[in-house]
Amino acid sequence: MKKLVLLFVSIWVMLSCQAAQAQSFVKNETSSMLEYFVLNNPDEAWNTDELYVFLATESGMSGETLTDIKKDLNSFIGYLKSKNEKYKKDESFLKLVFKEVQKRYLKSYTPVSTFANTMQYGKYDCLTGTMLYAVILKALDYDFAVYETNYHVYLKTQTEEGKVILFESTDPYKGFESSDYRISKREKGYALRQGGSFSYTKSIHQVVSLKELAGLQYFNLAVESFNNRDYDTALLDLKKTSVFYYSNRLTEIELLILASNGLPMNDSEVVKW
Repeated sequence: MKKLVLLFVSIWVMLSCQAAQAQSFVKNETSSMLEYFVLNNPDEAWNTDELYVFLATESGMSGETLTDIKKDLNSFIGYLKSKNEKYKKDESFLKLVFKEVQKRYLKSYTPVSTFANTMQYGKYDCLTGTMLYAVILKALDYDFAVYETNYHVYLKTQTEEGKVILFESTDPYKGFESSDYRISKREKGYALRQGGSFSYTKSIHQVVSLKELAGLQYFNLAVESFNNRDYDTALLDLKKTSVFYYSNRLTEIELLILASNGLPMNDSEVVKW
């Protein structure tokens, strides 16, 4: 097993930089024409419209629904921009943004939500809530950084004066944090957080890009499928994950899936992304 893990890690390192280009998906591996297009043309899809990539995980996503979501989001961003002129301090405006997003979109915390679930039905988790804040802050011309830990995702931005603000999407009442001390305390708590059906061998606390967030949606779906013992779907979702996101966690969970499925884990059985 140790030899296999070392071999797989070596393969992953060699191929990670080119995995997205190497992927190809047939139609019966995707749930909509949007997802088929996005997974087979990730760079083109991303450069055309980031929402294409964020919404591709939703089964049966239609062009009409996508257009409605985009129209609604653009209208909401326009509303926020109109409010910005009334605020003299960035911190006050950012607090308004936090509260208005909670009120308009983040209705019901639901683990393993998709971005489409959030936009259509108000169901969200730390990933999709943070994705939404990131999309909106980008449209409002704010710099920000999204952080990933083993079991959580959150965001930090800053005011023109350089004051750091933390956005915790899953806490509608105290999730807007501007105190350096309380931000540090929260981040330490995130690093210690446990969850899921297994523990990862390596702790992570790193910045991830918007595109990588799209991949994390598939990663969460893979974990959910694994927990439901749907191992074929879990492996397919991991393959989709690797189009946008790379991590040693993919290696860990794939080996776990193969072992749980009773598959012989020799070189030929390991999926080489």
